[in-house]
Amino acid sequence: AYREDLARRGRHDGFGPSDATWLTVAAVLSHAVDVPADSRPPLLATVRGVVASDPTLRDVLPVSEPERATEFELDGVSPIVRAIVERMEDEGALTLAYSMLSILTDADLRLSVLERGRVLAQLARVARKAGAIDTAREHYRRVEVLARASRIPELRVRAWIGYGLVARLRGNYPDVRKWSARAAHEADRAGLSALGSLAYHGLMIAAAKMGNLN
Repeated sequence: AYREDLARRGRHDGFGPSDATWLTVAAVLSHAVDVPADSRPPLLATVRGVVASDPTLRDVLPVSEPERATEFELDGVSPIVRAIVERMEDEGALTLAYSMLSILTDADLRLSVLERGRVLAQLARVARKAGAIDTAREHYRRVEVLARASRIPELRVRAWIGYGLVARLRGNYPDVRKWSARAAHEADRAGLSALGSLAYHGLMIAAAKMGNLN
C-alpha cells in the first residue's frame, strides 16, 4: 500500500519523517489481528510506545487519550490510529490510510459501536478522497445501519453528512440539501456543534448551487 501511494504521487523519498512510524503501527495492528491477546504485549501500550518515540507524531497521543477506561482493547487504540490516518490523508498516502482503517473494521477484535462507526466514516472519507465514490457511499450506509441499530445520534449525523458529500460529488444538489438538512437538525438536537457546522456548510453549498440563498 505504501509503495502504491509513493508511485501514485511520483515520489521516491517518502512522505515525511513519520513514514517509518506509520508502517510500524500498521505492522503492529496486523500482528495483533493474527495473535491471541494473551500471546502478545498489550496492544494499546505497544502502539503508544511506537508513536511516543516519534517527535513529529507524538502530539496525536494527548488528543487520542481515552477519557475513561475502554470496554474493549481496540477502543483505546482506534482513536490513535484514526489520528495517524488523518496525517496520512493530509500527505496523500490514501492507500495506506485505507488499509490501516480496514484492519480496525475487519479484525476479529471487539470494537464499540460508536468507535466502529467513526472508523467507518473515516474509511468512507478516505475512499471519497481517492475517487472511489461508490465505495464511500457504501461505508456511509454501514455507518447509518449502525446508527439505526444503536440509536447513537453522532453516527446518524456522520452518515447523513457523508451522503450529502457523495451527492455533491455527483452534482446532485437537491440530495445535498436533503441530507445536509437532516444532519443539521439532528446535530442541533444532539448538541453536536462540530458536526453541525459541517452539515450547515453543506446546506450553504446546496443553496448557492441551486440559486436559493434567501
